[in-house]
Amino acid sequence: MDLKRTTDFKEGGPFRSSVVNTEFDYQLACLEQLEDSIGRTVTFPQYAPMNLNINLPMPDAGKSIIWNESENSLINSSYKVDDVVEQSRSFCEQTGQKLSEVKSIAATVSGQSVAVANMRSETSVYRDTAEECAASALASANKAAINAVNSLYNQFEASESFTIILKDGVTIYQLPLIEEPTIIDFDFSQLTSPANIINFEVYLRFSEFTTIEFSGAEFIWLNQKEPNLASNNTMTKILTFRNIVPGNYDQWLVSMEGGF
Repeated sequence: MDLKRTTDFKEGGPFRSSVVNTEFDYQLACLEQLEDSIGRTVTFPQYAPMNLNINLPMPDAGKSIIWNESENSLINSSYKVDDVVEQSRSFCEQTGQKLSEVKSIAATVSGQSVAVANMRSETSVYRDTAEECAASALASANKAAINAVNSLYNQFEASESFTIILKDGVTIYQLPLIEEPTIIDFDFSQLTSPANIINFEVYLRFSEFTTIEFSGAEFIWLNQKEPNLASNNTMTKILTFRNIVPGNYDQWLVSMEGGF
């Protein structure tokens, strides 16, 4: 319906109730139509700031629409989405190729482990040393194969000493199985955008009765409730860290899923 008047009341002219009712019915229908249109638009919560600008930026082929650093206006992303996806796909393909090589090395090491075991009866003097070396080599190869698989699907970054190198934006870190008391250290040296709010998640996998501590920053637990990071019969935990003040990497707000 067009938003307009349908009747013009003349000065001193007839004022019939049917004509007035018809005009009011038309205006009410226009308001209902307008209310329906408003209900289909993007809106903010009532408690949102008043200075938000939801005007769309000019089209830029391949770019995504994101919020600016001030969180009050929409802008085009710096990178093309398809290019990022293609780079990720290429990385996964390269990781898959490396995975095949690692599996081959693991199979070779496993065969050497059997050979060393057969030599134990002939070389009892070196039995303990050879057995320990073979087991260590096999464990390293198996761990490398597991890490390669995790890299293919999760692209995690964690060294054997569990030092996590933080990067700008939102990142997921998946650690290998933790089987003994461990301290996880966070390296902030590669953060390049101090104004950004950094979020990251750490996926922990425990064996029974292991414990864990954090170093490198001050951590404030959500609701002031520090969880029990020991196994506690929950072998997997997800820790979410959020930078409390943009650019201040000394304090982090932490929450946990996976049991208290």
